[in-house]
Amino acid sequence: MDSAGRLGARLAAALGVAAALGGCAQFKARPLAQGPDLATSAGALSVDVSSIRLAALPPHPVDPARGIDPTDAAILAVLNSPDLAARRAAAHVSAAQVFSAGLLPDPQVVLSADIPDHPRGLVTAYGIT
Repeated sequence: MDSAGRLGARLAAALGVAAALGGCAQFKARPLAQGPDLATSAGALSVDVSSIRLAALPPHPVDPARGIDPTDAAILAVLNSPDLAARRAAAHVSAAQVFSAGLLPDPQVVLSADIPDHPRGLVTAYGIT
């Protein structure tokens, strides 16, 4: 191989390595939370009740200006609980996994041929998967 061919091969190898490394994930440091991620007021808390699979419940508005009764306190505790928020998120992930499990796998077709180098007494093998 002449020098131009070796240079071209090196350039192609360098471009291949650069393309492969370009697809790698990069780390970006972000600061950790200094405390729990809680709502600053009752007005910031809301839940889409249509997504809750319970018997029909009447809406219960929480208004701190009129005072907090035990039902309001329970609602605020449930909506502001990081543990329950994580469990609700996990439930949505579980529902997505159940949906994914019901899907058919992606179809694939593979054709192959095994052609022997010395054809005397040998046959070409074909395969379809």
